[in-house]
Order: sequence, then structure tokens, then C-alpha cells
Amino acid sequence: MRQNRFAFSWMISAWLSIFVVSGEAEDARSGTFAHSRLLTGMLLFFHLMLFSTGSSAFGLFPNDREWLAVHSIVEKDDAARGLLQRHMASVGASMDSANANPIQPRDFNQAQMLAYAWRFTGDRRYLEKLKPALLSWAVTDQPTGNPLNDERIGSAAIAIQQVRGDLTEWERQQVDAWMLRYVNAMQKWAAKQTRVDNWMDWALRNAGFAAIAANDKSSAQWVSNKAKEVMARGLFGDGSTADFIGRDAIGYHLYGLGALLELAQALKTADVADLYGWQTSEGGSLPKSLAFVEPYITGEKTHIEFVHTKYPPDITTIHKDEAGKPWRAKQGGRIYGFIAADSFDPRWGDWDRKLNNTSPYPHGMLDYLLNQATREAN
Repeated sequence: MRQNRFAFSWMISAWLSIFVVSGEAEDARSGTFAHSRLLTGMLLFFHLMLFSTGSSAFGLFPNDREWLAVHSIVEKDDAARGLLQRHMASVGASMDSANANPIQPRDFNQAQMLAYAWRFTGDRRYLEKLKPALLSWAVTDQPTGNPLNDERIGSAAIAIQQVRGDLTEWERQQVDAWMLRYVNAMQKWAAKQTRVDNWMDWALRNAGFAAIAANDKSSAQWVSNKAKEVMARGLFGDGSTADFIGRDAIGYHLYGLGALLELAQALKTADVADLYGWQTSEGGSLPKSLAFVEPYITGEKTHIEFVHTKYPPDITTIHKDEAGKPWRAKQGGRIYGFIAADSFDPRWGDWDRKLNNTSPYPHGMLDYLLNQATREAN
């Protein structure tokens, strides 16, 4: 059983918070909010108190304190309540589908949503739908060895990390072996490479997520060390990156940063490293590379994409429609990397919010609500 490490004063304040918000706990089947405040509040309170991880968490990997913060935010904020209601209704609809199986083959994203639903509500129906899928994939799913193709493992890793304390020892052994297959595959791929680019960034992100899911601190430490080595070679003091230089594209600059920032969340969760706060000997850092993009968002600077790329297919085939055109942060579009960075500093998510100008949670993304809970709970 997970060990509760909350102080008594925190338990009291958490109980009061949940008692207030529990009347709006989502009903998974109808997509509406139930109003049995006392009973739902008691169930959720004891779920969080008895099964508390007591660990750190960041963004995509919320712990119990952060789930309590989500409840508090939802109770006060209509936009947050609507966002969560839509997500929970979607999960609830899949629970009631004629198929009676809410997870399709390799639908790792839905697994992540079921894990979140379990952590938010304490309703074991979500957990009992999720566990068989995880155990089936633990037997059948194999990494491709291609970091970009294997990016999908991230959602499965989050799901496992969220429910790890609710698995039996045998079940943990099965999913751990699955996750370690991905760690090993990414390590083998990285060992053959000298490149420093978005491919390496995603290989490390995948390995890091899988290592955290398997609670393998040794592998997570390897990822941390390798990431710092890669960042030392690929993040420059002026904020540019190896991808920006090699592909001559803001798009690729952001794509690689997105992987590193998600990895920073995972390693922060496991108390392995603070990549977001780490700086190279030349002054390069993740915040500086994010700030590098800001003048291009505002229009103060213009960058013509792929003109001097060192990879000819960028111009001839892969990005021929974008090559020779200025990069722009599109109204209503996402700025890759800034979503993950928002969990560390809302400054980055504010750009997304300004461009959309409709909601504190752009694109209807649950990530932004979890980021807010991260900042408020830590």
C-alpha cells in the first residue's frame, strides 16, 4: 500500500477543499456533475490519503497534492470545470461504448486518460478497465527502435506511473519489463549515434519516461547524464540550438525543445535532475532557448525556414511547402515546447493563451490545467 506522507495540517485543509469541490465530481457515465457532496468527498479524501505517493511531480505526472490542487482549481474556475468535464465525459462515453472496451489496440492516449480519471475520482472502474490493457501490452508491444516512432510510449508510461501504487507486485514486474524494453532500445540507438538533434532529444525523452514508469533510478540517472551531455553540445549561449543551425528552422528548434522539456518534467518528478534550471558551460539553457523564439512570435524578427538546411530533403520533399517561407506563430496554433514549459513558468504558456485569446486552457488541453496545479501545489 502507498504510504501517506502528508502532514496533519495538510490533511485537514485537503479535506475541507475536497468537501467543497466534491459536489461537482464528474459522473463518468453521463458527463454531468453529481451532487452527493459528502459521500463523494469522503471517498476521494480517503482515496488520496490512503494511496498517497508522497513523491514529487510535474505537469504530466501529477501526484496527490497536485490532484487536490486540480480539485481546488475546478471548484473556483468555470473554464477549468468545463475543460475537465469534457475530458471526463469522453472517458465516460468510452466506458459505455458497445464494445465495452474503452481502449483500442495501442491506444496509449486513452490509457493515460483512464489513469487520470482514476486518480481524479477514485472510481475503480477506470482502474479495472486500464489494468488489463497495460498487462496485455506488456506482453505484446515492442519498441521499433526509432525514437520518433516510439514517442507514443510516453502516454503509456504516464499511465503506469500514475497507477503504479495500485498494481500488485506481479503486475508491476510485467509492466516494468515492458518499459525497460523501451529504455534498452533507446540506449542501443543512442550508443550508435554521434548526432545532437531532435532525434536524440526524443530518444532520451522516451527512455526517461519509460525509466520513470518502471521506477528505475539507475536508468533515469543515465538519461539525465546523457541529456546534459546532449544539451551541452546542442543548446548554445545565444539561445539557438543544434537543430536551428542544422535545419535552419524555428519549427525544428521547437520540436527538439519540446522533447527536452517533457523529459525535464519526468526527471523532476523522480527527483533525478532539474534540467529546466540546468545551464551549460557556455550559458545555454532550456529557458534561454525558449526566449530565443519570442522575437519571432512578436514579429520583431523574421526567420525564413530551411534556406540553409544541411538536410536537402527539407527543401526537395519533406518541407518543400514550408521552405523559403517565414515561420509564424499562427493564431489558434500551438507553439511546440511552450506547453510543457508552462508547468515551470506560466510565461511560456501565456504566449499560447495570447495567440488564442479564448481560454486559460488553449486548445482544450488538459496539460494546461495540470501545469497550473503543478505551480500552485509546489
